[in-house]
Amino acid sequence: MNKKITYLVLGCVLGAGATYAACGLLGKQASLTDTSNSVVNSAPKQLTYADIIIPPEGDYGQPVRTLIQDHTKIYNQFVSDVQTAAVNTPVSIIDPYGLAPLAALVGIHTDEPTQAEVIILGGPGEPVRRYKPTEVTQTHILPILGLKADTANRVQIVIHSKEGAPQGSYNLTLQTNPLAVSTPKPEVKKAKADNFHHKLYFVSPSEGEGMGKQSPHTIGLDEKGTIRWAFNPEMGATPLMKPWKDGTWLAFMPNKLAGKRGGASKYLMAFDLTGRVHNIWKAEHRLHHDFAILNDGRVSIATDGPQPFKIEDVAITATLTDKPNLQVDETLHMESVLKRRPLILDTQAGYLPSYDWFHMNGIDENPNGTYRVYSGRNQSATVAVNNDKSLRWILADPAGWPKSMAPYLLKPQSDDQGKDNAVGFEWSWGQHSPVFRDANHLFLFDNGNFRSTKFATATPAHDNYSRLVEYKINDDNTIEQVWSFGKERGHKLYAPYVGGVDYITETDSVVGVFGGIVRNRLGNPSDIVAGTFKNAAHVIEVSHTTPPEVLTELVFENTDIHTDRGYMIYRGTVCDVYCAYTK
Repeated sequence: MNKKITYLVLGCVLGAGATYAACGLLGKQASLTDTSNSVVNSAPKQLTYADIIIPPEGDYGQPVRTLIQDHTKIYNQFVSDVQTAAVNTPVSIIDPYGLAPLAALVGIHTDEPTQAEVIILGGPGEPVRRYKPTEVTQTHILPILGLKADTANRVQIVIHSKEGAPQGSYNLTLQTNPLAVSTPKPEVKKAKADNFHHKLYFVSPSEGEGMGKQSPHTIGLDEKGTIRWAFNPEMGATPLMKPWKDGTWLAFMPNKLAGKRGGASKYLMAFDLTGRVHNIWKAEHRLHHDFAILNDGRVSIATDGPQPFKIEDVAITATLTDKPNLQVDETLHMESVLKRRPLILDTQAGYLPSYDWFHMNGIDENPNGTYRVYSGRNQSATVAVNNDKSLRWILADPAGWPKSMAPYLLKPQSDDQGKDNAVGFEWSWGQHSPVFRDANHLFLFDNGNFRSTKFATATPAHDNYSRLVEYKINDDNTIEQVWSFGKERGHKLYAPYVGGVDYITETDSVVGVFGGIVRNRLGNPSDIVAGTFKNAAHVIEVSHTTPPEVLTELVFENTDIHTDRGYMIYRGTVCDVYCAYTK
């Protein structure tokens, strides 16, 4: 499929899609919708940018790399148009690459070196979003992020002298189109007024029946459940994206964008939230579940090894270069450091015990850079491995492990009388998403599967729960549970598969994605994560206090008892739309 993007130099109010406008410099309070002060071409000149080439199905070769070249051409053409427009005349375009319908570019060429600032003016009670690059230049190319769909968004561009003094401003109205009808919109259970900040919850809700065919969308939601960023669903969705550097994010490349229909991608991509793809790297084997951006700039990625009857027990460490393939520096096979134990999860989905014995679903690096942790769902274990690939510790219930693993098992901290000193301490089961808060505190999404190593003592779904939990790992290999949320909600938040947790330093709050809540049509909870069932997902932000206070709760759910259709969310990332520009 070839997509041609055409722009028209028309006027001052910009429409979505193929509209492009130029307007004159105004005073601080003037509006570009005042055509008496704007530049309007009586005979609009039509500009055609380079085609965006979507490679054919199954083609993983040069056409994927061509996407980078095409986006570079579009960007360079936009820069050229800005530089050839009248001096001090802003030029704008919504969704320049056809991938981010709620993003835009604004460019302006000033008559002398200046600084520019973007101000996204929200509605009543909404925060004003600001982005001010530090660059002093004559040609400003500014990303406009955080727009609403089907809205005349008000954006102000303030020009500052190179010393920082305001010189004037432009008031733009950016008219966006409605999002696709299929775009999931959450029910807002709670949105605390004083919790309305600048962050977005980036999630990929998928609608479908159980684990069957899903219709995924990648969106960014504010604390009131309003969609402020979206990826073009015609090009698929990414299950995970994380801010990287210089305005770019890393993500598993959506399959349709890569040219493959269905299945898991072998591609990692760098892109920005205006939709421009900056780079793409191909891996030798399937990429899945998680990647971590390391302190030294490399990435650690969960992948498969070369073994034909074994999956999801390998992590690679790679350097991201300008070459099309991932430069793999290290490979970690979990079997080389961890001796497995038999668990219910081994056989729950009918797998052979040796096939998906570990199921790596999360990676994070300790802030001091000396070791990494790997979450293995099917061992109900979070495993710390030193940089020299030696085993450091195992966070898991101690039952069933081989004797050789005993020295590495973390032990709950005890007082002088030998009593458990961590009130309400519980191990995690089937966990996801390890996230360090600091060198000693680790968050997990504790799915809670069975809460036992044996069926005879397993906790049934109607008595079970999932949690956001924070542990403190002490230097003597003892462990404390210092905070949790979710148990108090019981089976209503029980998610036997997928899920995530993120700690927000700026607000000292915790965001949880209870993404795989499994029920039948009548609403009864279940442990079954294969076949037909009804999914629901809750995105919840709570205060990092005891007890936690719910600040925001967004629910994706289909309550129609006549269908198995529901919503699943794998994980999420919480970040301001401009956060990647400050890294």
